[in-house]
Amino acid sequence: MTGQTLRFLAMSLPILAFALAPSAAMAQGYTGSWPFVVTEQLGPFSGETTTYCITLTDNGSGGGRTHSGEATVAPSPLTGPKQFGGFQVIGQLIMVTIGVSGDTDGTSSWVFVAPTSNTSSIGTGVFNFVAGESYDSGLVTVGQKHGCAP
Repeated sequence: MTGQTLRFLAMSLPILAFALAPSAAMAQGYTGSWPFVVTEQLGPFSGETTTYCITLTDNGSGGGRTHSGEATVAPSPLTGPKQFGGFQVIGQLIMVTIGVSGDTDGTSSWVFVAPTSNTSSIGTGVFNFVAGESYDSGLVTVGQKHGCAP
């Protein structure tokens, strides 16, 4: 090989390696804070609108699903202390489940299910608060990614 060819290869290989490496943005997926606005509630919160600031960390740790990981709800007067759970994308649906602590009825969870077709938007779906049985349900509209401060 000539010196020119060797120089070309020496300069091209790092550029090629950088171009083929997965980018941090692609690996992030659903990572970010999302406003989940629940309306049309039935149950004890009938007629109310409730907004949850849910932060998703998309790291593939949710049972082997590519888009899955930790989900947390920011502390607020409504939700109390920070609540923890998880999420996973199954087909075209995202399911977020948050364990609710401090409930006297035993195990309780907030469950959000909505359609999604990409990692930058989540569609309108359903919400259910389960405290032994369905306790409250409603329609959930998910705002823009990074749309609330965690």
